[in-house]
Order: sequence, then C-alpha cells, then structure tokens
Amino acid sequence: FHRMLINLLVNAVDATFGRGPVVIEVGAADESAYVRVIDGGCGITEDFKHNQLFIPFKSTKKTGLGVGLYQSRLIAEAHDGRLEAHSELGKGSTFTVWLPLLKKSPAAPSVQPQS
Repeated sequence: FHRMLINLLVNAVDATFGRGPVVIEVGAADESAYVRVIDGGCGITEDFKHNQLFIPFKSTKKTGLGVGLYQSRLIAEAHDGRLEAHSELGKGSTFTVWLPLLKKSPAAPSVQPQS
C-alpha cells in the first residue's frame, strides 16, 4: 500500500514540475474508503488514459519506466480495491484508490486454557 501511495504522489509532483498544487484527500463513501491524489499538472490525453495508462512500460515521461501506475493498480486489486484515473489535458489529474471497508473486526482466535 505504501508503494502505491508513493507512486501516485511522485507522479503528481512530476506532473506539476514540483510547483504544485498536489492535494491528498481521504474519506469514505458507501462501503469503501478512498485516498485521492489530485494534481494541477499537465493532465493526460483521453487516448493515453484509455489505451496505455495502466500498461507496463508505457509512460508520458521521458525518464519514466512506465511501471508505477501498473504496479499501483495491482496493489489496489490485491487489497480487493481499484484505482481510477480522471484527467483533463492542461488542467491536471485525479487518481483515486478505493478499498473496501471491513464490516466488523475479524474475531480474535479463541485460546483454550491447557489443563
């Protein structure tokens, strides 16, 4: 989970060329918790978003390897969640990680006294 957040934050800072703003929102809706990373950067094209965004080794950055968002999506899915992207070219991007909330804490294992 930590790696996913770092990936999203590094991408947001890169998109704004280190000049911000980058906003992090956390909250809950329905039966999910979310973490949202919003940048006021350059945004991405609809074509790239729909055809290449979460594909490994595809990047809009000259120095990028194109694995960060792919890895982040896998991490979200490993936690039964999802990673969504919304972007407007020239205005910025929003990446939202949705994770299911536990309905109740798992029961602690019972300990039987030894006789």
